[in-house]
Amino acid sequence: MRNIYLILIILLSIGVGGQKYSFDFLTKYESKSTDSNRPGSQDVVNYFNSDDFNYYLRLFKNKSGFYAYLYDYSKMKWHKFDVKEDYKNGELQFTFDYAGTKQLTWSKSSFKNYRFEFSNVSDKSANLKIYKNQKATKPLREYTFQLKKANKNLFPMIRIAMMHPYENIEALDITKNVIVEKATDICIEKECNCEMTLTAYKNVELDLEVPSTTKSFLF
Repeated sequence: MRNIYLILIILLSIGVGGQKYSFDFLTKYESKSTDSNRPGSQDVVNYFNSDDFNYYLRLFKNKSGFYAYLYDYSKMKWHKFDVKEDYKNGELQFTFDYAGTKQLTWSKSSFKNYRFEFSNVSDKSANLKIYKNQKATKPLREYTFQLKKANKNLFPMIRIAMMHPYENIEALDITKNVIVEKATDICIEKECNCEMTLTAYKNVELDLEVPSTTKSFLF
């Protein structure tokens, strides 16, 4: 994971007549907990299609293995891939093997009464407060963003990487051609404060295909 910027993508084709997903951009954010009783940090690595944020691929690595989960909110499904990594000519290579599919249970309607308020929006920064309903005076969450100009709107990448459980609410996007270099999340009611810093990003070429006949997977 440390050498994510050296990734050489191996295109993988699985099955015939399945669903094809294309990714053209990769980000790695370092996530740090700012709670004194829950210190720690981890890398959050995602692949995106910068023209369609309805789906994305996230890498997970732990003691039990190395995985990638492809979340498709247009079809309300998520797909698991086993990931293998190897070095070739000094560059880190990944291969992705399809492992299974499950239904997503997330519902945007759960947040239909929420209120999202942006303030101090510029080309370099922005603030966001999230309220549980239209009349609430105390926000549930507060976010601050440090922005950098980009050639297209890449703000949804931080929404997806950081803003759980709001990661698929498009109303949270800033309509500017920017990428978020740093973001802070402050939970008002719970101790879940964190800070995310963009440590690597690059254009990629990755195609994954989910077979037309799928199977379920175990966590």
